[in-house]
Amino acid sequence: MSVGLDVELFPRKRFGIFTPKISYAKIVPALEKLQKEDFGIPDLAVEAGLKEPGKAFFSFEQTVNGISVDFGASEEVKLYFNTERNCIESSNSTTCFGPGYHWMLTNFFERLAQEASLKPVFHDEIGFLENRDKDFLKKEFVSWFKGLFTYVAENLPQPDWYLCWPLYSYKLQTMPENSCVTPAGLLNFSQVPKMLENIEHSADDFFLFLPNFCKDALHYRNNALNKLWCNFRFTTDDADHILGETIAESLEFSAQLDPQLPFPKRAYQELCRILERTPVELATVAEAPQFEEVGFRKYPIYLDLPDNWRVHLPGDTPIAKGECHYKVASSEIEMDFECGYYNISKPIPPDYDFSSLPVSCDDPKCGEEIRTCKFDNGNGIVYGYNASATPVVLYAELYASNEEKNVLDVLIIFVKAVNLQKIQWAEEVIANIEKFGAKQ
Repeated sequence: MSVGLDVELFPRKRFGIFTPKISYAKIVPALEKLQKEDFGIPDLAVEAGLKEPGKAFFSFEQTVNGISVDFGASEEVKLYFNTERNCIESSNSTTCFGPGYHWMLTNFFERLAQEASLKPVFHDEIGFLENRDKDFLKKEFVSWFKGLFTYVAENLPQPDWYLCWPLYSYKLQTMPENSCVTPAGLLNFSQVPKMLENIEHSADDFFLFLPNFCKDALHYRNNALNKLWCNFRFTTDDADHILGETIAESLEFSAQLDPQLPFPKRAYQELCRILERTPVELATVAEAPQFEEVGFRKYPIYLDLPDNWRVHLPGDTPIAKGECHYKVASSEIEMDFECGYYNISKPIPPDYDFSSLPVSCDDPKCGEEIRTCKFDNGNGIVYGYNASATPVVLYAELYASNEEKNVLDVLIIFVKAVNLQKIQWAEEVIANIEKFGAKQ
């Protein structure tokens, strides 16, 4: 069982009679006012003079149905505006991020409720809100961690095992032997017995964001390692450079705050070489063997989409989270996927030529057709695109017979790119898309 923090925020009645509607106009100013508060999480790097004070503690942006709040962890906090119930809803799994994260979010929601005249209704699974005891909260998180890895120890070995991995995220095309993937890095099964022997220390190493109730050396190291393992692509493009600088800075704060904390020295030096950044002196910093090799994105990955479509990609492909799955997204190319189906009256013959089915783009910006392209189980058309940033598009459809539901499954791929070279790359990706559980 994981530890989570779910909350509903309802507008308070005015004059005891009128209940106002939930609106961005009320919430956004409250968030702006709260941005420089720390929510009970002091920053030791600021206190030590390593980090400039006064910076925003979080950022936020409006989305289609709410607001996304970014505290710097690998997952954002979603505030969903439920217009039918006239409230804000937020559901957050906090176990992987540590007891300090749970404490911080509790304080954040209470302060947001105060500033926006809202009434918070918390759903507290563990009874923490009754006593606000940090020691109790820490024990609950360590207990969860012990239960998780006791289960792991009792069920070894397992192939293709992902622990606490985000839903719909990428996976590795080849899983290293005797290992499982976690947001904290690659875990070899031989490490599990030793982890259980020193459970509190192991939990501190695992919690991704706030193992304690402050931004200390553990916070900076663990948060940096989580992003280095899972998000950094080891490239020199602009997006990777910005992320890499943030990771390097966090690792440097960690080393300066606690030189005795085991440090990923080789990974840090590799990162600095890619960034062309002068590394800090590490002569007195402790190093641990588990940090010798870091980075899932050095290896080929795949994305699993709804209806059992699988997209194979190079590990350094820039991806972003969409509404219900990940997509390719960079300044040079965007590649989005949509799953659907066509009703059919009779089974599809095994040798049916899906590439003969007609396709066309309904986007009004699609201009002149440049050429067609065929795939083993579908086809596409390359168009000129009436947008200066993305002058070329590829619209493609792939098909697979689904005899169980008597439908023809379809995967629609829409690619916007800055040039034809990127479109050709997308064609190679489409040609290798797989469909499981159905005949193609």
